[in-house]
Amino acid sequence: MAFICMMGGMEMVNSSTESSGVMHVENRLISDRVEHHLRKRIENLRAGTMLPPQEVLVRELGASRHTIREAMDRLKRDQLVESTRGRGTFVTSRPRTKPAVHLVSSCMDHPYNLMCIGVLTEVLRERGYLVHLPGSRTSGDEWRDIVCGHEQSAGVILIGDFGREDLQRLSETCRLPLVHVSDTDEQFRRPPLCDTVINDNAAMAFQGTDYLIRQGHQRIAFLGWGSEGIWDREVRRGYQESLLAHSLEPREDWVLRVPVATAPDTGPAADKNAQLEAKSRAQIDRWRASADAPTALLHNSGSELQVRDTLAKYCPGTFDPRAVVALTYWEMLQTNCTGESDAAAVCLKFRDIAERAVDLLKLRRDSDVPPTREIQGRIFIAQRRGGRWQRG
Repeated sequence: MAFICMMGGMEMVNSSTESSGVMHVENRLISDRVEHHLRKRIENLRAGTMLPPQEVLVRELGASRHTIREAMDRLKRDQLVESTRGRGTFVTSRPRTKPAVHLVSSCMDHPYNLMCIGVLTEVLRERGYLVHLPGSRTSGDEWRDIVCGHEQSAGVILIGDFGREDLQRLSETCRLPLVHVSDTDEQFRRPPLCDTVINDNAAMAFQGTDYLIRQGHQRIAFLGWGSEGIWDREVRRGYQESLLAHSLEPREDWVLRVPVATAPDTGPAADKNAQLEAKSRAQIDRWRASADAPTALLHNSGSELQVRDTLAKYCPGTFDPRAVVALTYWEMLQTNCTGESDAAAVCLKFRDIAERAVDLLKLRRDSDVPPTREIQGRIFIAQRRGGRWQRG
């Protein structure tokens, strides 16, 4: 899984900033769905047909008047409808339907998935596509509608940690081009089942570790989140190879794994997480009793707030905020890492991945070429000074 990895400064972060970023994306998703519904409705209407009043659409679609008005404004800009004061809104002509791309997400409220949807939506609109956001994952009426009722669509982009069995089922039942913009949720790399565009996790970890070494740190810990997925293994590999490149011996005791905050409270998974938490606390106790404890930390996290809370829970005061660095996407820095203190991150632009994914939808249509896995993204250091992120 190409999991989101974020900058880990320990400064206080206003949680309303994080919430506002998520709310902005969610509002945009609702607006996109309303627009898509209205476009599909007017495809089958004759020119001159009057659309229902806004108050009726508010009740029908369960959206706000503001959202309905935004969608109508976009239809007017495309000259698909026109409004006459005192009379209503009318279809101007039978529209030429733009090709639709379906964005299918494994989870609609994960920060990584929301970021992917937002950037992909921008790229697709710039290239003249409609965006369809079904709520289902791999089954149900909406997915059957995609694979059976939208043969003329441009394709499907999969977002998030789909397992290999899910991808196998999708690739066998869907005749549309499929592109996955995340890593498969599996332990070991196997041939791709559909075209995949991912970032180079190992290279990002190598650069992040190298950055900390160049800041004078010789003892660098790696913070993971209880995963054994391929993305986690690659990050650890890059971290270890960077240490070796600087003639520093990797130490297993410096690899810290803690449970994710959303871990279940009961059942086998809860028992496993309890064992993981006990093990990590014992490991941190050994750090504190040692004369050569880590002085810097490379980590994976969904947000700066999450890693601050994690460090406060497990090892408060252990690391200087400037020595806590991680891997991220440039787009995520703008909403999930908005503190005022100095900070650094190793990142790439998700837009590079999004643009290549859209390219592959077109290139792979009607093609017998086997699916490929491509690694995209130009890795760079980003630094925050005075509350603003800039490329370092």
